[in-house]
Amino acid sequence: MDEGTEDDEDDEDDEDYGPKLPHPDMSVVSSERMTGARSGPTIPNTQDLEIRRETAVADAIAAREDRYKERRAEIHSHKSEIRHIEDEVAPRAEPGTHERRMEKRREAAAANREFARTVRGGSPMEAAPEAELMGAENELDALKKEREKEQRKKNERELRREEMMRARVAEREERLQRYRQKEEETMGWLKALAKQRFG
Repeated sequence: MDEGTEDDEDDEDDEDYGPKLPHPDMSVVSSERMTGARSGPTIPNTQDLEIRRETAVADAIAAREDRYKERRAEIHSHKSEIRHIEDEVAPRAEPGTHERRMEKRREAAAANREFARTVRGGSPMEAAPEAELMGAENELDALKKEREKEQRKKNERELRREEMMRARVAEREERLQRYRQKEEETMGWLKALAKQRFG
């Protein structure tokens, strides 16, 4: 029994030495009061902006790949549909026969002609539109649209720059606030220690 009472006295002595530590729940409330920090939306920091940018790029790439796959599937189904219709209208010759070989040659020649026409931009006999040769009033509209597009890009760049500046200022303020809070805690602790030692 005597040993238990001695341990209790030792515990009491340990508790009396030094300033009393703040209660964990009270420190959150008091630090919020001191710093003026509130819960809710905050200014995004640089990491948040970087994550947002990376996410947008990844989403754009995924969307582009999805559109590409959908387009390829549409083209494939369209071509198979056309082949099916052509086979119904004019069935192909039996494989390995002279007629089938001649059909293949005609198909290859038609495909080559189509490719040559698209590469050259059509035959030189076709006249180019006069508006394209002489210039048109649409060029003025195109120039205006291009200028507006560049202005939008410039504005977007400025907005991104302002976001980064706001994020840096917010981070700087947060570091300064933590530093001041730490300094106030240290000064409070030192004042309490001085009061305890020197009365």
